[in-house]
Amino acid sequence: MIDEKMADRGHERRNVKLGIGGIREIEFLVQAVQMLYGVRLRAILDSNTLGALERFQRRGLLSKIECEGLPNAYVCLRDVEHKLQMVHDLQTHAIPESRDERIRCAVRLGYPAQHRGQAVEQFLADHRRHTEEVNRMFRTLVDSPDRSSVLQAALRKSKR
Repeated sequence: MIDEKMADRGHERRNVKLGIGGIREIEFLVQAVQMLYGVRLRAILDSNTLGALERFQRRGLLSKIECEGLPNAYVCLRDVEHKLQMVHDLQTHAIPESRDERIRCAVRLGYPAQHRGQAVEQFLADHRRHTEEVNRMFRTLVDSPDRSSVLQAALRKSKR
């Protein structure tokens, strides 16, 4: 339902929280693993998403790439969310449509102001890279749990 609502608004790729590959997908993945395996693997439980991801890493539930990718994506998306909200002090999660606003957002995020065109392109490329990786893991978890590396690792560890 959330995906449909975002698509209706044209925000499925622009909303850093509820859009495809957004914060919600990371949080859902973490919470699903904790709900399914937390009783037997108490060491993976943490109410903080980044803390839980670190615990997943320590317990070998995430590959090296996932150990870097998910926390980096989460921090990046949260940073974008905060920068979007600080401008107008609004509860917004959508990357602006206007190129000028996107440039200002990229500069606020630390991309080089002297190369504004490149800054916005790099920002959008980084956003796309993070959200594609997050969505790949999320879709695998939801659509093909038997192929989800994190679920399979948790299953193996919980049987010990």
